[in-house]
Amino acid sequence: MIDAKELNDYILKNHIKMSDTEIQSMIENLDYAGSGKINYTEFLAATIDTLTFINDIKLQSIFSIFDTSNRGIISADDLHHAF
Repeated sequence: MIDAKELNDYILKNHIKMSDTEIQSMIENLDYAGSGKINYTEFLAATIDTLTFINDIKLQSIFSIFDTSNRGIISADDLHHAF
């Protein structure tokens, strides 16, 4: 985990120009758990290149998991069945 002070220390050490407000905003935007810190999972979620991991074939495959009726739409019944 990294908190605002640790992030600020890193930014200063590496001469990156960011205000305290920008740093706090970054923490708030990435901190899904509400801990005041960025954990590893939150960091990965913020830095993952979705184009590398998601393509049309994978999206169609994921869609088909939820479209259990094979109608090209995901209905409430499809979601209920999928879960």
